[in-house]
Formats: sequence, structure tokens, C-alpha cells
Amino acid sequence: MERSENETKSYKTYKRRYFILILLSMCLYLSCFQVIQYTSIGDVVKKYYHVTYFDVSWTATLSCLSEIIFFYPIAKFIEFKGIRTSMLVATFFLTFGGCLKLIACQRNLFWLLLVGQILGAVWFKSDEAALVVGLTNSLFESGGVTSFILPVIFDNSNIEETSEKFFYISIVIVVSYGTFFFLTLFYVVDKPPSPPSEAENKRTTNGRQSLKTLFKNKNFLLLTITFALIFGSSQSFTITLNQAVLKQFSNNHIVLSIAGILAAGSGIPGSLIAPTIMKKFPNYRALEIIYTFCYALSFLLYLLSLWTQSEWLLYVSVVGYGLSMNALFVLTLDFIVEVSFPFTESIVYSFSFMGQSLVALVEAPVVTLLTNNWGATNANFIYLGIAVVCLLLSLFVSNDMRR
Repeated sequence: MERSENETKSYKTYKRRYFILILLSMCLYLSCFQVIQYTSIGDVVKKYYHVTYFDVSWTATLSCLSEIIFFYPIAKFIEFKGIRTSMLVATFFLTFGGCLKLIACQRNLFWLLLVGQILGAVWFKSDEAALVVGLTNSLFESGGVTSFILPVIFDNSNIEETSEKFFYISIVIVVSYGTFFFLTLFYVVDKPPSPPSEAENKRTTNGRQSLKTLFKNKNFLLLTITFALIFGSSQSFTITLNQAVLKQFSNNHIVLSIAGILAAGSGIPGSLIAPTIMKKFPNYRALEIIYTFCYALSFLLYLLSLWTQSEWLLYVSVVGYGLSMNALFVLTLDFIVEVSFPFTESIVYSFSFMGQSLVALVEAPVVTLLTNNWGATNANFIYLGIAVVCLLLSLFVSNDMRR
């Protein structure tokens, strides 16, 4: 019996993909650092600019506005223009924003996240896509780790020292993004000479799909809602961590730095281990339920740590949070691709990230205000409630693997 064309056709990957992956990951590293650099030292910014915690929270949540408004146009731009042009535009505006020393440079993070998903599809095999998400997310979390070193660096700094430290941080960011821009200009190309997998080949030949088909997909809707709730809450949690910890632990910046570093740092192994588990145990539905349960449990422990003012319980809870949340990030994104194939990653993920931004935009200011009025422990019950809702939603998802 002769083999079919799909069975005999071989697919090739290219070493250039690793350079593009490293370059994109470094952009994400700096982007994550910029997104939460001011909220990680919210008390310093509050004092320096004579503002409130509510005002400081907007330095991170303002980036959500552009994601909500421009999510679909940006996705279509990336789909039609490709990786190279998209990365050039993103790094140019990030560099320009840094030169102007405006927080608006953080709003371009969405471009890089979507470019990351296209990179995984166009340059990597299907079974490597989760690994790409894991690697980029681990570098993203590394940026979070770096941002939570800032409370120690800025501790006991006067106004002049604070201003000087802000200046030097901006210089490093501008030079780094300028370097990334020129590396993209000279070394990044849109696509390899041939598709890396049968899945990408089919997507290319199938042409465009109607969005009505996508929104009739029950699994896509459930997973997108779950993603939006979990990772919108995660973004909000990172923003409000400074206020909650300093309020419950007597303005202890050491405890804050350790908690922030553990929360972001544990996300690195969480992101890297998840693809391996998914490859060996491809029952995505079961993994989604397990990871979401662990995510909810970590927030229960976090609430107990705030209530009892227990440092060791705080550290345990944020490690559990970082591991489970980032494993969920990798799993849910790959799951969304599976159930929505052959739609492109830039399109299907844009809806997920838009939902995430909408949740974070509402939730972070609400938790900040509730912490001021009702206390940190009561305010953070919102995170536990959302985790429980997501656990219930995951029970209704089926293993519809299409890729």
C-alpha cells in the first residue's frame, strides 16, 4: 500500500528559530519589568509623586486599555505583515517611549505577546509550540523577578536618590530596546523556507475562517473565559501585592521583595515543566482541572497568610501560585490553539488577551480601593472567588484536539 502525500512529506525546522525566540524572550523580559516596575515599589512612587495607591495601580492597568481597543486590528496586522515587521514596529515604539520617559511604552506589550504565538506556529513544530510558550513566559516571569528587587534597591532612598535610580533604569531600558530593534532589523525574517509541521501546512492551505465558527465553539469560549479570569486576576494580583503585603506586614520591604521574587521566580520552572508534562500526559482537560485546583488552593493559603500575618505561609502560597498559574498559562494557551484550529494564534489569542485586560482593568482598582476600606484580607477574597469559578468552568471543557 502506498503512503499518502502527508505521510511521506518531511518537514524541516531551522536553527534561526532559536535566535528569534531568544530575541523575543528578552523583549518580553524587559516588557514585564516595565509593566510592574512602579507597582512593585508602589509605596516609593506614592511618596515621590504625592499620589495614592489607586493612582499607582493605573501605571500597570493603563496598558490594558490599548489591548481592549486595538486587540483585533493588531492581531490582523501581525497576521498580514508577519513577524519581522511586527517586531520592528513593537521595538521601535518601545524604544521611542523609553526615550520620552513615558509609561505609555508599556502599552506595546500586547504586540510582543501576539508575535510570540505566531513565532511558535510559523517556525516551530506542533509539538514544540507549548515549549515556545513556556520559554517566552519564563523570561517574562524573570522580568517580574527583577522588578521585585526594586523594593530593596529603593528602600530608604531620599528624593534625589529615587530620581537618580529612575533615570538609570530608563537608560538601561532604552539602550536594550534600541539594540533589540537593530537585531530585529538585520536578522529576523518572517517565515522559514518551508512549513515546520503538517498543522502549519494545513492552516496555510485552508485559507481564512469565519469568526462565527469560532464563537460557536463551546470549548473555545469556556477556555477563553477561564484564561481571561485567571490571568486578569494574576495581573491584578501582581499590581496589588505591594499594598497588601506592606499593609499586613508592617511596611517590611524585605518580606515584600522575597514574596514578589518567589511568586515570579517560581513561574519559571512552572512554565518550563508544563510542556514536558503536557507531552507525556496529553489529557489537557484533566491537567486544566488539576492546575486550576492548585491555583485556587494557593489563593486560600495566601488569604490565610494575610489573616495570620505568617511570613512562611505567605512564601509557600506565592510559590504555589507561581507554579500553578504559569503552568496554567502554558496549558490554556496551547489548549485554545487545539480546540480552535485552524484559526491562527494571533486571532484566537487576541480575544483571550483582550478578556484578560478587561478583567485586570476592572479588578486591580477595585481590589486597591477595597484594601483601603475593608483591609487586605477581605479585599483579596475576590481572587479566591474567581479561582473557584474557573475550576467549575474547567469541568465543562472536553478534549477536542484538532491540531
